[in-house]
Amino acid sequence: VTIAAGAVCRSITVAGPASGNVTFTSNGAWSVYGSFTLPSTGITWSYAGTITFAATTTGWTITTNGIGIGTIVFNGVGGGWTLGSALSIGSNTGTLVFVNGSFDTGNYSVSAAAFQTSGTATKSVTLGSSTITLGGGSAWVFSTTTGLTFSAGTSTITLSAATQVFSGGGLTYYNVTQSSTASGTLTITGANTYNNLTFTSRAADGN
Repeated sequence: VTIAAGAVCRSITVAGPASGNVTFTSNGAWSVYGSFTLPSTGITWSYAGTITFAATTTGWTITTNGIGIGTIVFNGVGGGWTLGSALSIGSNTGTLVFVNGSFDTGNYSVSAAAFQTSGTATKSVTLGSSTITLGGGSAWVFSTTTGLTFSAGTSTITLSAATQVFSGGGLTYYNVTQSSTASGTLTITGANTYNNLTFTSRAADGN
């Protein structure tokens, strides 16, 4: 399946084939107006474009069954999406960008390079009891919180790369952990509130 530039669909469901793999390729921008479901086996994901979830109603699910996909943008006025499985979008490249609509992790784990907000439109992010593992460079960038409703629940946000940014926007978080022992810099901004804020010993820096 080659995703052409400007591809659009309602919902997409891919079931594992009787034999072989379903392969997704190319990097064309793809807009999905419903739910998104992939199988745990029988698929090769080589698509490197951005998927924009653009529904304007709630009740949609995103179920990738451990298949690592690329950058996701949530940009549907009045749209609502809940995870139906753990979500992996690339520890060093994939980003979740919140522009419009509501996103609920469904208490599943999420791994990505970054979470970030964009613009001042109405949106919400609910983390429940999820573990959010962020790699790459800039990790948590919630510096713009106008229009945002945020619920950290009892989640744990783990910053796993050596150099990280945590721009908290003055919000209330549950557990935030810097886990890398490599030499690097963690920059925290915002008058944030935490249940636990944990720093791992930086052995490479002599700390």
